[in-house]
Amino acid sequence: MKNKKGDLTSKTIITWVILIVTFGIILLFITVFPWGEEKSRDSCHTTIVMRASANLDKLNGLKGDIPLKCQTQKICLKSGLFGSCPNLGKTSTINMPGADKADVVNSIAETLYADYIMTGKGLLNFMPRGFTNQKYCLITSKLSLDPKTQVSITPRDIYQRLSQIKNDNDVSYLKEMYGLESPDQMQEYFSQVSKVKGFEGATSFMTSPLDFSKNDYDIVVAVTQNGWWKSVAGGVGVAVSVALIPWTLGASAWIGTGIVAGAATTYTFGQNNEDYQYNLPILVVNTPEALKQLDCSSIETLA
Repeated sequence: MKNKKGDLTSKTIITWVILIVTFGIILLFITVFPWGEEKSRDSCHTTIVMRASANLDKLNGLKGDIPLKCQTQKICLKSGLFGSCPNLGKTSTINMPGADKADVVNSIAETLYADYIMTGKGLLNFMPRGFTNQKYCLITSKLSLDPKTQVSITPRDIYQRLSQIKNDNDVSYLKEMYGLESPDQMQEYFSQVSKVKGFEGATSFMTSPLDFSKNDYDIVVAVTQNGWWKSVAGGVGVAVSVALIPWTLGASAWIGTGIVAGAATTYTFGQNNEDYQYNLPILVVNTPEALKQLDCSSIETLA
């Protein structure tokens, strides 16, 4: 009888261990991997396509703008199963790996590319009607790093990772988005920009640290009407200059450098289209001052 009780006790312990391990695995998949993100991005992309279609001449009979059903992705770069990002709160947070430098860089690169795809890869004009010579900005994602993770990363790290990840056509994210083969090509561009008066500090951009320990970062995508850069360059106290230097992106693309008086330098990359310009997703420090520097006529944090 005693042996029978011992066997039952052992079986009970084993059963509980299996249940706990199974629960832990399920919890890991629920909390670490962004299951709800793909559905949210698909819904957003669909409404961006609808608005862009409504902006075409043949559909100008429609009144008003197609509302965007988009949600700013709140992304926590977690250090592990029990990590957290207090700055984001507990609502609608998407968890991505952030245990070390490789995790953080990969998660940022994947998010930049996902926002690029979501907003139409520069092929869709989702600017609201009535915007003339203005810049319409969307905060597509907010990135926060788990305080337990202490890493130092630079723009070059992110562009390096973008050059390594391939799309379904075996083309790197960097090539698809920027038309560049490697971060070295981008560094060469900034070296050229640094020769323009007012942009002497451009050479150090690629190696300037992104301080996630002190700041969260937004990813911002924008569309502007053609002529916006010209009107901004003539303004006072905002972007005082734009350097457009021939680059490998081709005739329909541009790389613009804007500087705000009395503030840090902001570099934006984009593509020219017939009636508008598309600004590729960029990382911006989540502060009012940094967002103001973008000189957006309208900037939306999507509900």
